[in-house]
Amino acid sequence: MTERDCKHGRLGRSCETCAMQEEIDDLKYELGVAREAQQCECSSDDACRFARERDALQKELAALQKKPVVLSDIEQYRMQIAAICTAAIGYWAEGDPIHPDYDTLALRDVARLYAKYAEQYDAKEKT
Repeated sequence: MTERDCKHGRLGRSCETCAMQEEIDDLKYELGVAREAQQCECSSDDACRFARERDALQKELAALQKKPVVLSDIEQYRMQIAAICTAAIGYWAEGDPIHPDYDTLALRDVARLYAKYAEQYDAKEKT
């Protein structure tokens, strides 16, 4: 895994799963700040701006945590798999141009593997 890949084997700067996790972490932080602000001098929770913000953050965080991540719903993932399949049948080789969002470690591994087996097959055919 290269430095630019995330823990999911995708391009770190455009991984939607990592982006969702960062958003959840940010919301948790904001929720913590809102909870600390609960101890304000407002007369009631209903009138308190911080309480309203806290409640909104709690709802947003709960909605994000309930939503399951389905890889096939992520366009970038589908395009990465399509690129890997293209390499698996020999239509893409290492060194060919590809959009950086679809360039993965798995794609390069499959392309190298295909090239290796194609070379072995050609050598066997010549003998």
